[in-house]
Amino acid sequence: MNNIFKVAAFTLQEAFAKKLILALLILTVVFLGLYFYGAHALQENLTERAAELGRERLRRADEIYATLSIMGLYVVNFLGSLVGIMLGVSTLSGEVESGLLMTILIKPLRRAELVLGKWLGLSLVSLVYLALLGLGVVYGTYWITGYLPADYLKTILLMALGTWILLTSTVLCSAVFPVLTSGVVMFMVYALSWTGGLVGNLGKFTDTPLMEKIGLYSHYIFPSDAMWRFASYYLQTRTMRDLPPGIRDGNPLVGSTEVQSGDLVWAFFYLVALLGLAIVVFRRRDL
Repeated sequence: MNNIFKVAAFTLQEAFAKKLILALLILTVVFLGLYFYGAHALQENLTERAAELGRERLRRADEIYATLSIMGLYVVNFLGSLVGIMLGVSTLSGEVESGLLMTILIKPLRRAELVLGKWLGLSLVSLVYLALLGLGVVYGTYWITGYLPADYLKTILLMALGTWILLTSTVLCSAVFPVLTSGVVMFMVYALSWTGGLVGNLGKFTDTPLMEKIGLYSHYIFPSDAMWRFASYYLQTRTMRDLPPGIRDGNPLVGSTEVQSGDLVWAFFYLVALLGLAIVVFRRRDL
């Protein structure tokens, strides 16, 4: 266990040394600046319209602010997914290709401890990044508009679970494939998962059972995108959730159902299975 924490700490130091954290922070500041500028412009526009109507606040203002929060956190979820893939893609195969791994494994360190330590360190970076960025968007929107989604913590936790699955999948790919192949495979998997969710939503909207089944199967085959769709449900107002099924499924980027305990059990089982498989595969890999 001590070796796992040492590798995790080394992985964190490596992320700082490569200026990865600095690059993330700079790009995040740019994103937040653009988002908050847009939110401020929207708030001013809605306030002017309300004043023209002699009201303090527009009747549908909460739905507009909820949509703004959903779009902001959709980008956060995308950035978190991107960070998860970019962090994990070279974590094992990159060091195998550079020969650095042979130096590390000379020390009394088992391959399973190496995989677990790197996974733990990268998990800390990506999950803390996603949580801070997500909370920044939620509270920044609240500061500008006065709107705070009631269940935003559920949203952040589900987004973190989706990113964690994506990161763990990338570590598994890195245990099997070279760096470039791992990156291509994971971006394709991410795109297919997103497409499956999109097709499922369109199936519900158009009442097409086959498309709904495709969305459901993609949910179980790779549940990362499904976690975002569950997460987005908790950002919606009561009015948005109570819309008739054919209408509330019209937005292809968000979900219309809350997460069930079975979905969470499957997601955690999936994550643990991926991690276990990564350890087994890497122990047998010819270095």
